[in-house]
Amino acid sequence: MKKMFCLLAAGIAVTGFAVDWSGFKKAKTLEKEKRYDEAIAVYEKLADAAKSDKDDQQYMEWAISAAKQKKDDAAVKRLANRVKQPERRKFVLMSIQTPAEVIAGCKDTDFMTWPEDLRSDAYATRGDAYHVQKDFEKALADYDKCLSLPGGRQVIKKVASARRAGGICERKKDLKKAEEYYRKALAVTNADYGVRCEALYALSQMLIARKCGAEACQLFEPVARLQKMQGYWGLQLNSAYADALIAAGKKVEALKTLDRVKKLSSEKAKPAVQRRIDALSADML
Repeated sequence: MKKMFCLLAAGIAVTGFAVDWSGFKKAKTLEKEKRYDEAIAVYEKLADAAKSDKDDQQYMEWAISAAKQKKDDAAVKRLANRVKQPERRKFVLMSIQTPAEVIAGCKDTDFMTWPEDLRSDAYATRGDAYHVQKDFEKALADYDKCLSLPGGRQVIKKVASARRAGGICERKKDLKKAEEYYRKALAVTNADYGVRCEALYALSQMLIARKCGAEACQLFEPVARLQKMQGYWGLQLNSAYADALIAAGKKVEALKTLDRVKKLSSEKAKPAVQRRIDALSADML
């Protein structure tokens, strides 16, 4: 819990929040005890005393998170509408609306008139709504705006925008542009977000298809970090790295990586991985 508070403090300090940490800790303790109504009441009291619109919004977003844990949709909507400043209220509402509702409410909105810290994420959110609606050109335009702006409240929004923009271009067969977007996704952060892993996997496959195996291998550096990954993306990325190593002619390293893939695989999938190992071993004789 203490580590979580430190991480939140570091992130919020950078973006100019002035959080009442004693009140925040009290609310989080209540959430941990599943006393969600009491936690929400604490957040609302903190919001009432907030000295800035930005702090008011942050408290309400935490209150909404507690209401979501309680699965109280009415409270979620009430709390979102409680945000004082109009653009910040619209921004929070976007986060709880369906894609159709986001587009209906914000299709003509110029987010550049909104507070600076909201702009990048707002374009990303509307871009995602257009993406779900399969209006890919408008989605791409919003993703480009997101990526062109500095900052943003959530790093993952920029990563996701670049990854999804790359997917749109790949479907359009504009592989050069798709590669640019995937590289942007990787450049935003080194954190192992799922959407970043998706961009890494997609880019590696594109490079392998172009017979650029050595370049594909470089995407996975530092390899030591890759080797520590577990779960779904540990499996997928180690498998993709094995593909890159094979394409680069580094078959011994590929065998070692496939052995790691086998260990990460389910019992049902292990035989298929073993067949890959056997085929590669035979090819080396």
